[in-house]
Amino acid sequence: MFENWTITKKVTRGLSASVVIAAILIASYMVTSVYFMSEQNTMDAAGALTEEELANLEKVTSDTADFVEQRIQQYFDGVYMMEEYAENLFNGRYNASPQHSYFWDPDREQSETGYTVPNLQSIPEYASDSISFDVSCYYMPRDYYIGDDPFQWDADMEYVLETSSNMDNVFRSLHQMSGDYIWLYMGFDLDICDNHVFRNYPYDNLGYFLDWYGPGDDYDPNQEDWYNNAASIENDSVAVTNPYGDPSTGLVLSMGRPVRYDNGTLVSVVSADVTLDTINSTVLSQEVSENGYAFLIDNSGGLVAHPSFDTEGQSLLEAEFGSETSEEAQAFESIKSEILTSTNGQVEYTKNGETWYLTFEEVPTTGMVLCTVTPESDVVAAATALMNTITFQSTIIIVVLVAAVGAVIYGSSKYATRRGEEMARPLAQATDVLLNMSRGDLSGIVPLEDLKYTELQTTMSAIQNLQDSMRAGNKEFIRGNLSLALETYIRLKQLCVDFEVLQGIQAAELNIGNVYRQKGDLAQARERYQSALKMAEEMLNEAETTLEEKDAQVRIADVKHNFGVLEMSPKLENYEAALSHLEEALDINKKLSNKRGMANQYDTIGVCKMALNNLQEAREMFDKALAILEETYYERSKSYVHYHRGKMYYEMDMYEDARDDLTEAANISQENEEWPLAGRSLSLLADVLEDMGEPSHEVRTQAERILGSTVRRQLRRAIEFVIDKSGSMGQSGRIQAAVAGAQRMVESVAQEQDSVGVLAFDTRVNELRPLSQLGQDIHEAKRQIAHALKLGGSTAFFDALGMALKRIASEENAERWVVALTDGEDNSSTRYNQDSIVRLANRLGVDIKLRLIGVLCSAKYARVLQDMCDRIEGAKYLPVSEAGTEDEGILQKFEGIEDEMQAQLELGGTEVDF
Repeated sequence: MFENWTITKKVTRGLSASVVIAAILIASYMVTSVYFMSEQNTMDAAGALTEEELANLEKVTSDTADFVEQRIQQYFDGVYMMEEYAENLFNGRYNASPQHSYFWDPDREQSETGYTVPNLQSIPEYASDSISFDVSCYYMPRDYYIGDDPFQWDADMEYVLETSSNMDNVFRSLHQMSGDYIWLYMGFDLDICDNHVFRNYPYDNLGYFLDWYGPGDDYDPNQEDWYNNAASIENDSVAVTNPYGDPSTGLVLSMGRPVRYDNGTLVSVVSADVTLDTINSTVLSQEVSENGYAFLIDNSGGLVAHPSFDTEGQSLLEAEFGSETSEEAQAFESIKSEILTSTNGQVEYTKNGETWYLTFEEVPTTGMVLCTVTPESDVVAAATALMNTITFQSTIIIVVLVAAVGAVIYGSSKYATRRGEEMARPLAQATDVLLNMSRGDLSGIVPLEDLKYTELQTTMSAIQNLQDSMRAGNKEFIRGNLSLALETYIRLKQLCVDFEVLQGIQAAELNIGNVYRQKGDLAQARERYQSALKMAEEMLNEAETTLEEKDAQVRIADVKHNFGVLEMSPKLENYEAALSHLEEALDINKKLSNKRGMANQYDTIGVCKMALNNLQEAREMFDKALAILEETYYERSKSYVHYHRGKMYYEMDMYEDARDDLTEAANISQENEEWPLAGRSLSLLADVLEDMGEPSHEVRTQAERILGSTVRRQLRRAIEFVIDKSGSMGQSGRIQAAVAGAQRMVESVAQEQDSVGVLAFDTRVNELRPLSQLGQDIHEAKRQIAHALKLGGSTAFFDALGMALKRIASEENAERWVVALTDGEDNSSTRYNQDSIVRLANRLGVDIKLRLIGVLCSAKYARVLQDMCDRIEGAKYLPVSEAGTEDEGILQKFEGIEDEMQAQLELGGTEVDF
């Protein structure tokens, strides 16, 4: 047959046969390879997925433990609040009139006293139709009635009930704050009142407390575990009594604290109940897996909460296995010790013939351990599904390979390679930019051109916005525009959350804390710092490379540095605590050889030593900082160290050294466009030159020009002076110093766009200048201040301060300052007193920086002024206590306020501050 074929046919048919045979051989080889490779890959992938699921269980458990800690701590906080309120009542610190105490039986209460329990209602959760959230009720076992009459009180019982009646205030507040509290109550020590009295909130008909077979078996609060556990506490912990049966609400968890007199004598126990249903539904509601769940045990293995916990006294083995004696339960008992002695971990056990994974995590501060349990079937479900999917897909691939192996492989590989490169390149560049941003380097370039996919364009634009937000936040922070900086950092944090960039979240949280610190909200600042520290410690624990470990340690040092600066704030002045934090940060940076960080710590420790008047040690710190900075060439930090050391030399009267350092600080800060520092350095340099008898006018003019630039200080100020011009101000040059201090402040701090007002007071309040824009006529404002030199009359300080607060509150878009001075006790005010001033300031709802200078005030009146300032956000009391030199003291206080106005960023702790 073949000999009759033409040469063309032979060639074409032969070539076709060769191609077909080759394709069959290649396809056969690839089918065999794909089969064995897919089987191996399936097993590897399944194992990896199982490990990933187990790791995810550890993360879920850790996250849930954090949530449980926060929720339990909220419950504890309520108990501490009750304890504090009760101790204030029984120690006489609250002068509150007694409220009516209602007996638990509403019918007997009505018939015996004529009082109707207010707002009784039916509440299904309490299984009662006699609940009132307006008041509490009192109860005692019938054996302890006086004359068989619960309405007959002896002196001890009257004292206990009337004093504790005002606990209704805190009961109501706690119930409004959290509906999780089912009961709030008190039991009283028998040495204080031997009637076994019990106060319960909310009000309920407590008939179920009575044993109708005999009064001797009535419910006795003083015999209960919740009472005795809390009464025996000698430290600050909360006594947690494991779930027990409540007659009306089922199983409850009790948390209690002792209440004591100031001499340590026990008065009572306050306690709060949360139902086990609440614990399970709100605290343990986190989803573990399809068939998994969570439970809580205490540090002795006692059961606290479990989905199967339904009987008082039920053990963990009973809840988990249904029996304590089964082989599986006994085997589990052997691993329980590991759970109780380790901080966290993961173990396997068998239940109902199936392997289960138990992941546990200690819940700090609660004495509890959180456990999550998941059946192996849930853990391997993803792996099983993957194996089935891969097997099916492998079959499809084999069929396709037989049909078109060559074309598919070639086309797919080329397409995938090209498309992969198009996506991978910009994503890799963006990842580098994000990591650098988290370390403070904002110079990276985000790839925005030649992106062929909408998703990539959106992602890159968002990262660019994130980078711009960081730049803007730092810029506004330096300028002193704290509100805008805060808004920017919050926006930055959200972007980092969206992209799951933990380093960026941590950096944003730290910067938010710095803004709150500058705004004077120290509680918020501390909370943000603690959050930033926790995240940095997580990064350290999860670091896989030396670089990641070093980055996390630097972040920890930065947070500790900021904690130190926080303790140095004017409201705290906890310099010893500050030194502890700063030295911890310094130790970390020394181990890392982080020169820049070490320089920052040495500089700030020096400032702290200055505040403690250890000037020689401060000088050593500044010298060390500068020695390091000479090696690192970080000019911006050098300018701050020179400024701080120059300030120290000035205080030591070492004028030439002060001049040299301040000149250097001014030069460097101007070169780096650090205008606030440049202005402060030049202003202090002018003071030094004046004290040296050298020309200072040109330097002071330059300082005022820099500090007054509207480009460099976006916000305007509103300053209201409140000056005492009563007769006693004529002593020792007091009024002259007050007028001079106010005039100097107007001259050196206030700018044309700022508002300045002046109130002076004796028996009456006199307006020397309306609160209005200063403009160019500084001399007119100084002349108006000088009218305070006309003395006479008594003291209407609170009336003047109230008028000043109302005037300053009307100034919008301004940094509001009230600078007040008085030298004697208020004896003429008719509209305001200490408490009404506090209410007014807090009701106005705006940021007001009140600085109150008290000149030789009596100890009693000084405490009044100090207490008032403590209760007003942003206020500070500045006493002048050296007799005979009051004028110098007054001028120093005015200068301190002036420095505070000009130098809000002097003691930063962030990347942008040092």
